[in-house]
Amino acid sequence: MNKKEIELKFLVDEKFLREIVLKADHSYTIAQGYIGRSDNVRVRCVNENGECSSCITLKGDRVGIVRDEFEYDIPYDEGISMFNKLCGSVIVKTRYVIKHKKDKWEIDVFHGDNSGLIIAELEIPQSDYDVKMPEWMTSWDEVSKDEKYYNSYLAKNPYINWSKEK
Repeated sequence: MNKKEIELKFLVDEKFLREIVLKADHSYTIAQGYIGRSDNVRVRCVNENGECSSCITLKGDRVGIVRDEFEYDIPYDEGISMFNKLCGSVIVKTRYVIKHKKDKWEIDVFHGDNSGLIIAELEIPQSDYDVKMPEWMTSWDEVSKDEKYYNSYLAKNPYINWSKEK
């Protein structure tokens, strides 16, 4: 399916994690990797309440916070096979979904080498959308255009290494 992805990303302070977990409508685990050297071809496997699914996503180049996205469901076993054969690094995260007013916030709590990183994402219908910030986002930094917070970057340069790079 082709769509325009317009996505805002915000860092979330870990002190809000308990509140996020309690407010979440639901949560699920995501593992995703990138095929070859491309940052634009992603394989994702999802486990939601024991139901497993996979998809492959092709993403166009980013223009600000907008880019084309093509996503296709694939059999779960093929997704796992792609991970094992085609993907280098894989990121794992738990996604908490919270509805706030008319928006659906997705809060990713990263695991493994990206532990300690929490990012709230909001897909918006147009670039000039008026975002209503939830109360658990009282202190936030927008990182929508900062490439180091893109999942493709985190797969290659995990959060655990960032303090070593300084």
